[in-house]
Amino acid sequence: MALSRSRASIITLARASPVAAAAMPDAIEGAAAPMDDDDDDEPPTFVPLDDEADPAEAWEDPSVGGVLTSILNACELGDADALASLLPSASLSEIETKGPDGDTALHLACLYGHAACARLLLSRGASPSARDGDDGTPLHDASAGGFDDVVALLIDAAARAGSGGVDGVVRAVDGDGETALHCAARGGHLDVARALLAAGARKDAASALGDLAWQCAEEGSDVQALCK
Repeated sequence: MALSRSRASIITLARASPVAAAAMPDAIEGAAAPMDDDDDDEPPTFVPLDDEADPAEAWEDPSVGGVLTSILNACELGDADALASLLPSASLSEIETKGPDGDTALHLACLYGHAACARLLLSRGASPSARDGDDGTPLHDASAGGFDDVVALLIDAAARAGSGGVDGVVRAVDGDGETALHCAARGGHLDVARALLAAGARKDAASALGDLAWQCAEEGSDVQALCK
């Protein structure tokens, strides 16, 4: 099963919104039932949180022969050879269908920094403007992870699409009102921030919380200075 971005953000807080990032440690800690001192030798009992229901239980692969599941797995693992063999068996609409965690195949490839998989998907027609379950784009994911090679692929694909495609991708906001520049700044990814700004990212774009990209960066960092 593909790993959702909310889960991946526990590993890299760059993609999580400030509110969500702050809440994650408490949510994780709160999932364990309290133990008495006498129970130190007993394993903790975990109580599922209300939002922890496994989406895979309700999700059904709509593709013929379950090819979409195989494509999603290949993108998560970065298995470009497997992906190349699977793509001819899937329609573009299937390739762009969201998986159990709300991610398309391109989102997963970008989330985990698998440039070869992202390139295959883009060449097959996958849209760099695709939205996931959190209304984020593949560029949000790649920027959060600091994958400058994937960011370059997405910007190039948007440019080749024409009709203002670059601005539409680079300046797109997710469900928290954040752009890819916010994600890059929070992660301290200087090269990615430079690429985004060169492609037209706006320093004055405020998130839903009113934060500019530089306010998401580490105080005194190079990426903060760049985004001011």
